[in-house]
Amino acid sequence: MSPLTANQGSDAQPDGHPSTLPSFTDEKSFERHGRAHDPKADVEAASNPPIDGDSDIVLQSEREIATHVISVDDDPSLNPWTFRAFFLGLGLSAFGGSLAEIYYFKPQTVGVSLMFLAIISYVLGFAMETFIPRHGLFRYLNPHPFNKKENAFVIIMASAAANSALATEVLAVQRLYYNITPNAATSIFLLFSSQLLGYGIGGILRPILLYPSKMLYPGVLPLISMFDAFFRDGSTARRKLKVFYIVFGVIFIWELFPEWIFPLLTGFSIICLAAPNNAAGDPGVWRK
Repeated sequence: MSPLTANQGSDAQPDGHPSTLPSFTDEKSFERHGRAHDPKADVEAASNPPIDGDSDIVLQSEREIATHVISVDDDPSLNPWTFRAFFLGLGLSAFGGSLAEIYYFKPQTVGVSLMFLAIISYVLGFAMETFIPRHGLFRYLNPHPFNKKENAFVIIMASAAANSALATEVLAVQRLYYNITPNAATSIFLLFSSQLLGYGIGGILRPILLYPSKMLYPGVLPLISMFDAFFRDGSTARRKLKVFYIVFGVIFIWELFPEWIFPLLTGFSIICLAAPNNAAGDPGVWRK
């Protein structure tokens, strides 16, 4: 008897279907019951077939979304600790963090979105896989094809750093209102300790905010869907990628007009260019 069948007695609806799927993807729930966490059990219990077969399923709770929409497949053979991952992660972290900090005190803030980091890391990762040789000493820089865990590692690292440090407000207030300029070492250690404090609190709250399947964050579902389509095989993934490329190309071409072409037209006078020798265009004529 499967785990899903064993739980239907207590969670079954009148029609015989379970009202909610058990949270077999909760790692901590297995530890509390003294059982080892098995990824294969997650896949079997989650009943996560391709999306084409789930078109008639109505998702009614966060747990069902987590087990049906989000993939629970795992390949332990994939290695995320590569030169590509650290190079792209540190580079995009420096880019996003510097951009966010520079524009933090400006009227018009500029930030790096999570979707941009996902797309640019995917493109750069496959570019490094293609152009870095795989023989000789270069095999340590490009040991295997760019995989899903590398891309996820880069996104997590870059998105965590693509924000301004709030402790800079303390330094700004000291200099602006109290005419106190802390030295570089004090400023660096203040920023470093405040950031580590935030990461520590986030780690402490993982059993509450991360591990339970019911803790669903809808804002990241589009990113997960795109991320899953990048690396999953099958007709559904290919259809998603096709739609993504079409929409990306149309938006890229369309944005050229409002962002570049139309603003440039404001610097040209079409009437004067059409008839540069026309005396009626002389401003002195209109003053007479």
